[in-house]
This record gives sequence, C-alpha cells and structure tokens, in this order.
Amino acid sequence: MHSSTTTWGDEMSNEVKDRQEALTDAILVRAGVRKLNAPGLHPEAAGIIHRNENLLKGLALSFGLRDGRGLSAPGAVLGAGLSSSDFKTVLSNTLKVPAIHALTAHAGHRQFCKTIEVQDFKSHEFPSVDTDFSLIETDTLHEFPYDISTVASAGLSAVVRTFGRNVRISRQTIINDDVALITGIFSNAGASASRREAGLVYELIEQNPTLGDGMSMFHADHGNIEVSALDETSLGSAIAKLRLMQTPAGADANLPAAFLVVAPGLELVARKLVHQCNLDLVIVASAWLPAGRWYLTADPELSPCVGILHLRGSNGGLLIGPRQEDIADDGVPIGIRFDTGVVALGRVGIIKGGV
Repeated sequence: MHSSTTTWGDEMSNEVKDRQEALTDAILVRAGVRKLNAPGLHPEAAGIIHRNENLLKGLALSFGLRDGRGLSAPGAVLGAGLSSSDFKTVLSNTLKVPAIHALTAHAGHRQFCKTIEVQDFKSHEFPSVDTDFSLIETDTLHEFPYDISTVASAGLSAVVRTFGRNVRISRQTIINDDVALITGIFSNAGASASRREAGLVYELIEQNPTLGDGMSMFHADHGNIEVSALDETSLGSAIAKLRLMQTPAGADANLPAAFLVVAPGLELVARKLVHQCNLDLVIVASAWLPAGRWYLTADPELSPCVGILHLRGSNGGLLIGPRQEDIADDGVPIGIRFDTGVVALGRVGIIKGGV
C-alpha cells in the first residue's frame, strides 16, 4: 500500500525504473555474463527472457515513456528514449559489464604484477623496492639507531597512457535487439584492453630495463637468470634461486615460487612439470614472449617486480561511457577508454629463464 503522499507520477516512475533494472539484467543474461539463477538478479529478468521480449528497444522505450510524456506515436517515444542521456548512461554501464568480464578473463599477466593506483596522468617516480629492512638487536641499555631514512631511493618514472575507440550503436541495431552484436563488440574491447596491457608488461621485462640503481633488471651477478631450457632441473634451480636471492643488505630473500610464466611453445611442458612434480605454481602462458622464454616469479604482494598503473578509482583502467556529439542521429555514441601503464619495480622476486 502506498502512502497518501505518493502520486500517480511517482508510482509510474518506480514502475519504469523497476522495468529498466529488469531489462538490464536480462541483457547481461543474454550476453552470457550473468546466470538466470545468479544472486541479486532482478526477479522479472527471467520472465522477460522467456517471453523473448525486445530488450534493447524495451530499454529505450522505458526512457522514452519517462522523458517523452505527452508523446503518443511509438516512433516518437523511441526517439525520445534514444536521445535520453540517462538511457545512454544506463546502456553504457550495462555494456561495461561484459567488457570488464572479458578483460579479467584475458588478464593472466596481472597475477604476477602489482597494481598501483596513481592520481593523474603526470609522470610518477617509483622508488626501487629492492630495499632491505633488516631488524637488528641491541641490549636493553641502548636505543636503536636511526639509520633508516624515509627518503625514497632512486627508481624509474612512468606515466598512465590512454588507449581507446568510439562506437556508434545504430537505431536499427537497437530495434533489431541485436544484443549479441553489441555485447560482443564490448567484450572484444575488454579483451583488446587486456592484450594491450599484457603487451606492455612483456615488452618491459624482455627489454631488461635498467633500474634505479643503474644496473639491469636481469644479470647473472644478481642471481636471477637461468640460462637453460625449461625442464625439471632448470625449474628446480630457479625455485632455489628465488629462495637464495640476496636482499640489498645481503640476507636471503627466501621467496617461494608462485607463478611460472612461459612462451606458448612451453605451456604443455610447464603444465606437465607442475602436475608431475606436484608444484604449487600458477601457469601463465603468453603470446608476447619469444620461443623458449620462461620466467619464475614470487607473489607480487611479497616482492613486486613489475607494476601496472591505473588511475585511482578507475576500476582496472577501463572506462565506458556515452559521448556527446552534435550529430543528428538516433544512434548511441559510446566511448571506450583504457588507461594503463607499466613500470619495473625491482629484481628480487623474478627469475628469467631460457636459452
């Protein structure tokens, strides 16, 4: 029962909003990124799908009914909905879900990298994390010395870069309810963003960058190179090297191996090794590595070596939203932007393998 202060207009507005929520959930189900029995799914979404309703047109019409009061012609109501800024925003937010789903599904590289949020697009310096905080002992009569400074050690600088495309969803596509087409486009956008970022990560480590101390990331003197093809012997040696890597203070890092990153031709070999040796390693295969290349890394939360930069609050760097254009067209212009960057953080925690 509604209170006496509830107006017919309020009731209509609530009904329209409820239907919009049901339609957006139904779109995500049809796109394959949500299940009909998923927790929190709108209870009307299943009925809408079973009735084979036109989801995209229905969503546009719901905004047309709200914003085009007084309009009676169906075409005019649809036009009002398509031109509604709220419709464009809701559609953009809905399409962002399959895009992020695809980005996450393809982002194996993020597992062995540390995500860092930055405030803006300016160049930021990242001090080397290969510093050591070795606790010392003193007797009860002496104070501990202040020989650790909070002044950052030299490091590398990096910026967040922007990649993107614009997509125009035509009126006819919406009328035809071509959910598979438009959600497929935005899924591809998410996968493309992941591939772009992965390429930057692997390009960085393959270049063997010079770190803030003036020395290369990988060198035999650092004990982080295994010049051998991937097999049980070389992998065992790399696992031991991670444990025995020296911190700047000369202590054993004692890092457990967490990720085995391999070129495509080594994926089967890597999976056999991990299975047969019962190793607790996650396999990450990458098309961006040259034949024969492999890396063994520790958990980036224990000892980060590669950083991925995103803007603060960007939810992984992928932004999808309506574009404002002065074009007389009932289509819906949507912009896709991906903000990301990479930086080398250190060398303690990664072994480079291969001949």
